[in-house]
Amino acid sequence: MRPLEGVRVLDLTSLLPGPYASLLLADLGADVIKVESRLGDLLRQVPPKVQRRSAYFLSINRNKRSLGINLKKPAGRELFLDLARHSDVVLEGFRPGRVRRLGIDPETVLAANPAIVYCQLSGYGQDGPDAKRAGHDLTYLARSGVLALNAGPDGTPVLPPVQMADLSAGTTASLAICAALFDRTRTGRGRVLDISIFESIAPWMSFHLEAHRAGASVERGGMPLSGRYPFYNVYRTADGGHVALAALEPLFWRDFCRAVGRADLAGRQFVEGAERQELFAQLRDLFASRSTEEWRELFHSEDLSAEVLSDLDGVLADPQLRARGSLLVLHHPEEGDLVQVGSPIRDRAEGDEAIGLPPDLAADTRPILSEVLDLGDAEIDNLFASRVVFGPDEATPKRIAPESLP
Repeated sequence: MRPLEGVRVLDLTSLLPGPYASLLLADLGADVIKVESRLGDLLRQVPPKVQRRSAYFLSINRNKRSLGINLKKPAGRELFLDLARHSDVVLEGFRPGRVRRLGIDPETVLAANPAIVYCQLSGYGQDGPDAKRAGHDLTYLARSGVLALNAGPDGTPVLPPVQMADLSAGTTASLAICAALFDRTRTGRGRVLDISIFESIAPWMSFHLEAHRAGASVERGGMPLSGRYPFYNVYRTADGGHVALAALEPLFWRDFCRAVGRADLAGRQFVEGAERQELFAQLRDLFASRSTEEWRELFHSEDLSAEVLSDLDGVLADPQLRARGSLLVLHHPEEGDLVQVGSPIRDRAEGDEAIGLPPDLAADTRPILSEVLDLGDAEIDNLFASRVVFGPDEATPKRIAPESLP
């Protein structure tokens, strides 16, 4: 039995931060119900497609079910509140004020179920001068200071290849939900959580903020772990590949120097000024003298704190990930085999668990209403007829342009 088995989550979120939070919960055993309008989760329509379905959507929505419901109808609102009475968590990602207009705000939901955990995930939080401002991952990285420090050689900020703010917020939300569920076992009470994407990424800058306040120089490419020193840097190899050297501890640096036949460099790890630039040049020449595979073999045979940079195919073929069973293969009847990275949380007491495919829009509407609310066929048919709920044949997803990638 997985840790969150028996916990039911009503997930109203779309795109990346909220669905990533509910993915973490679903992988821990929670019954995650995606509560979707006829437009559905916008990520469903973002290219590229595997066959008919978005690769992005498929990557973060396994182990979930989808319920199609019209929350703008009074009957849809009441149906949602009935579902909330039989659930443990509500997760929403609207701009502040939207759930109140829909009549499913925290106060209303907690009145229906005082034990529910209601998590509000938004860009800047539920209050403050910028609570209702528009934003996306890149704007939160810009405002937090991350983007200004992530610069190339010419000083121009470089867009990170992963959505760090969104993913940090999803992780934060899932942690907060688990903590609130634990607290509920002691108090019997639910609570309202206010998670800000901006405030989820800002703490990642704590090292730099404190160093700056202490008077240290914090500049692009000039910090100890972001380009200042030769022992913690990236180098080009003879055949055009790249390696990452991370010999931070003096012991690791000495081991590296010994392994490459340059024991004379061991005492020069933290040199500054012209000596530092000279050491950079020596290491560039050193790494350019061997092929990428030669370096890979040396790193592993000598147990050095250094690695060859992997491309995406390299990640999928990584022997450690494969040996640990970290790569999942989901057999989809229409999309073929989907290869995904599984949950990093391991419980050695648990065996292999069945993995649920990412749901089609509204595919589970009828079984959810029957199972959760114990509604009969006639009652469910009436909800369909009155267009309070809908199934997969009635969904009308909106097309998203390629430039709208998350």
